[in-house]
Amino acid sequence: MLTVECRKYYILNEIVPIMKFQKTIIVLIFLTLICVSTAGASGTVKFHIPEISNAAVGDTVDATLYVDNNANPLISDIALDLNWSNGVLQYEGTTFSTGSTNLAEEYGSHIVTINMGDHTKGIATGDVALAHIKFKVLTPDNSPIEIKVVNVVDLSGNDLTGTATAVNGEVKVGTQTTTPSTTAPTYSYQTGSIDSGGWQTVNLDVTSTDRYDILGLAYSTANTFEIYVYDPSTGSIITMAKTPYFTANNLNYILTYSTLKPGRYTVIIHSTSGSGNYTFFHFY
Repeated sequence: MLTVECRKYYILNEIVPIMKFQKTIIVLIFLTLICVSTAGASGTVKFHIPEISNAAVGDTVDATLYVDNNANPLISDIALDLNWSNGVLQYEGTTFSTGSTNLAEEYGSHIVTINMGDHTKGIATGDVALAHIKFKVLTPDNSPIEIKVVNVVDLSGNDLTGTATAVNGEVKVGTQTTTPSTTAPTYSYQTGSIDSGGWQTVNLDVTSTDRYDILGLAYSTANTFEIYVYDPSTGSIITMAKTPYFTANNLNYILTYSTLKPGRYTVIIHSTSGSGNYTFFHFY
């Protein structure tokens, strides 16, 4: 049996060194694992969609999805969610530029899930175009295209999801302006004479391309006239607003405004007082 002194000597000189050695081995193994893990997660991954400017309503635009990638090992799997304003853009489809196993699935009216990968060669390094996403512009507004990173894995199985970043895209629709037409109306005219209390009729032809239906009556004496439009198809008089335009040097105009359907009408001119010459205008 060992004495107390022998036991103490044995523990200090035999057991303790072995325990210290084992502890050292465990620490070295742990550090090795950390180094291996850190090496496997090297590089950065950033997804982005360039801005699309001056789109017009009715256009089909190409939102190109890129990955700015220097991961080492290369990326093998990518899963992203794209989201946009469905009141502005309508999804039309996705065409992939790289990868061997690709899928784009639409959910609802404003989300598309992009799944793609290459488990043999991986996704190349650099700023690589992954896919072309087509949208139709519905309204003259702007819409972001938001990118959510769902999953990124490299060829060694390292999960890069937490370190991958994304920069959203945007579709900007240019301001739609309409320049009003300043083209002067064309016109036709007919002349005649009328006695005081007399009546005259003039034919009026209206076509589907007329921009105006303005009737004018010019006369050279201080007569008082009334003007009516008779519709032969209905046998009725069309009530029209009469507006004295101006009176100067005995040249008088009465303009009547209305929207007339295409067809031939009869204009009835009545002199309630005075006689003289007149000119009837039709602006169209």
